[in-house]
Amino acid sequence: MGWRPFLHTAGSILRQIAPGTINSLSTYRIEATYAASAMPATLAGPATVVLRYAVHSTMLLQSVGSGWKALPTTRFAGSQQVLADTDSLGIFVPAGP
Repeated sequence: MGWRPFLHTAGSILRQIAPGTINSLSTYRIEATYAASAMPATLAGPATVVLRYAVHSTMLLQSVGSGWKALPTTRFAGSQQVLADTDSLGIFVPAGP
């Protein structure tokens, strides 16, 4: 399993985050592959996504179709981290009101 920064271009899905929501501009695509074959792997159960943010994030959003889903999020303000469980991997962004 791995992660990497995922940068969107102009007109990207980042613009589809609800008005009034601030995103950290740190968007990540998280995916899993088997080491030997590099074939995509599926989750056998929930995974916990933990991301750091620069300022003001209170939630973790997951890209779903053409929009975003807010995941039930735990925030650690001291270490500037948000975490949430998910049943699927994909694109995630820390965000806040």
